[in-house]
Amino acid sequence: MTDETSTPPSPTRRRPRRGAPRVWRWIGTGAFLGFLVLGGVSLFTSNTGGASGTTYTASTAVGLMGVLGAFLGALVAGVVLALIMGREER
Repeated sequence: MTDETSTPPSPTRRRPRRGAPRVWRWIGTGAFLGFLVLGGVSLFTSNTGGASGTTYTASTAVGLMGVLGAFLGALVAGVVLALIMGREER
């Protein structure tokens, strides 16, 4: 038979994580958000080139602006992360 007096296991407590932030997750998240923002903006704006007057398809505009947004988002995330890590060292 089973022992009815056994106690259930105690819940484990998670300690807050201390240490360096995960750099690639920050940069990847910034790149993803940048792609979404500038790719989304390009969907709702005209897709004509300024000086050349070339008309781009919607998928080309989303791709080009998305890549630019991903680069800028990763750059901003890197700067924010550097500021956060610099503040923690003080």
